Amino acid sequence: MSMEPILGIAKFFPFFLSSSFFLIIYPRRYTQPNSIYIIFKCIPILSLALFVLFNLKKTENPDYLIRIFFGLVISAIADAVICSEKYFLVAVGLFALVHIIYLSSFGFRPFRLRIFLIIALIETCCFFYLIPFIKNYLLKYILTRYVTLLFMMIWRSISQINFYTGYNDWSKISGALGSILFGISDITLCYSMYAQNLEFGNLIIMSTYYYAQAGIAFSVLSSKEKV
Repeated sequence: MSMEPILGIAKFFPFFLSSSFFLIIYPRRYTQPNSIYIIFKCIPILSLALFVLFNLKKTENPDYLIRIFFGLVISAIADAVICSEKYFLVAVGLFALVHIIYLSSFGFRPFRLRIFLIIALIETCCFFYLIPFIKNYLLKYILTRYVTLLFMMIWRSISQINFYTGYNDWSKISGALGSILFGISDITLCYSMYAQNLEFGNLIIMSTYYYAQAGIAFSVLSSKEKV
């Protein structure tokens, strides 16, 4: 059995430590974020970006790794920006860019029509349930486009998994799980903001978000050439 996944997990220790610290100290949404809060919020994602960068010389696919790196860096910027409610749409735009980067990283082959249809059905259900809660038409328009990008990213990540043989590259599974967690985090955020404020919503949102990014970052280890 290869030791690479185990060693890779060990290198995630700074992320595990910083994300756990943030979730313990700030389990609820912080209504008056300050510089300390923003720094601690961004450290886990920046630690993942450094982890990815440190693996640049080892990867068989540097283009994939570099895209994931830039996606993480932009995510950290968006994490800081979203702390100010007046810049919420700016943060949405930045995260949309992140999804485009991740989407391009996963690629469009194989197409996997069946997975596309399942994801499209889930997306449609989310739209019909959540959209009526959003009263601002501009925000409604922007968020529907954002969610479409999010679910496209999930579709492409799952499509990289080989469901027809007994072997799967664990890095592809990691990327798919990360993308699914990203979707759970964002949909929970939307529900908490516009439908019903969840008592521990922030803990759910941030924990799934952090481990979503970790799953995607972990996919750079032993990543094969994407097609």
